[in-house]
Amino acid sequence: MPRAKNGEIELHFEVFGHVESPVLILVNGLGNQCLSFREDMCHSFVAAGFRVVRFDNRDVGLSSDGTAGYTLSEMASDVVAVADAIGADRFHTMGFSLGGMIVQTVAIEYSTRLLSGTSVMSTTGDSDVGRPSEEARRLLLTPGSADRETAIEAHLAGQRVGAARATSSGTSKKSWPASCSIGPVAPTEWRASTRPLDGTEAGRAASLTSMSPFW
Repeated sequence: MPRAKNGEIELHFEVFGHVESPVLILVNGLGNQCLSFREDMCHSFVAAGFRVVRFDNRDVGLSSDGTAGYTLSEMASDVVAVADAIGADRFHTMGFSLGGMIVQTVAIEYSTRLLSGTSVMSTTGDSDVGRPSEEARRLLLTPGSADRETAIEAHLAGQRVGAARATSSGTSKKSWPASCSIGPVAPTEWRASTRPLDGTEAGRAASLTSMSPFW
């Protein structure tokens, strides 16, 4: 099982595609495991010519715990540690929600390493940008669960809120390419997190250091 090391932190990651292809690192949101990036999504990027990497943020899934009080800068350095682990001097990256904040931080602090960065359904720290609905905020701050059925239902609840907001804004979910979406966590793919509350709270605390208007 591949692991990247960043000081005392060990990061679980998985790779798809050819060694010679340009690297695309996918960065997840608050408390989400790398499995949220479905394999069909990863393979769609492979088909487009990328070597795709998905990984568990610190305090999530199969990655190790972070010390209390870490920052977005430290989470950005985790992305670079994953790139180092697969021998990628330069890379593309795409992040969702908290992952988008991390991607922006990578762009600021590791600009010479980054080929491109895409921040999706995220924010910049400006109070007028990327504000979640109250229902979405409540779900984001709900502690995770190590119980399989509870974790799956919580994930699906988040999917329903996101779909409802997209529909109300005029975006039809039917128009989204099925192979380019973050899908529900299938029961066969679910992994128990050993510290669901700590992972959510620590990730939120990291975002508060420079993106506090989001909350």
